[in-house]
Amino acid sequence: MMTPAAQPFSKIPAGQWKEARKRLDEEAKRTARVLLNRVGLRPEGVELPRKLIPEIGARTNFIAALTMVNTDIKKMVGDGRKRHEWSTEEFGAAMEILPDILNNRVRQIKRAQNG
Repeated sequence: MMTPAAQPFSKIPAGQWKEARKRLDEEAKRTARVLLNRVGLRPEGVELPRKLIPEIGARTNFIAALTMVNTDIKKMVGDGRKRHEWSTEEFGAAMEILPDILNNRVRQIKRAQNG
């Protein structure tokens, strides 16, 4: 009597978690680049950290934008825990809120630019 072979997993949970974390990191960077594009700032510039939002404590516009995106993700997802403690579902939830984070930060920076 032969036992049927086990069906292969589509992805092991640890692999799914790692992929979700990597994807969020990539999407956060993409969101930061889109943010800078929408407000007309170059990634290597220094307007955000030096003039517009100096409390961010960054060296370049890109680092400042990425810090803002990641700060917002941290506030809205994960209950204050570090990302290495998040579930796969929490990474998914963070991906879903990126458009709202982008829109809110665009408004904030445009107010600072016009202020």
